[in-house]
Amino acid sequence: MDRSEPREPRSEEAVIACDGEAFTRPCTLTNLSSRGARLEVPGTHQLPEQFMLLIPNERRLARARLVWRRPGICGVKFLSS
Repeated sequence: MDRSEPREPRSEEAVIACDGEAFTRPCTLTNLSSRGARLEVPGTHQLPEQFMLLIPNERRLARARLVWRRPGICGVKFLSS
């Protein structure tokens, strides 16, 4: 994630969804920039490298790519807005 971009602290629900699969997972958005986000999500080891991220409060659906992951948290870069 580009650390030069200001990140806005958040604490709101979001949803991870995979294309063509019946896979959805709720998560918590903990910070957000125009280029990416940090998510709290259990089972980060089960997440695919790319997925769709639905951010209801922003009315935004974005393709995201995992940049890093640790148990319970991950960072993503937006590939589309």
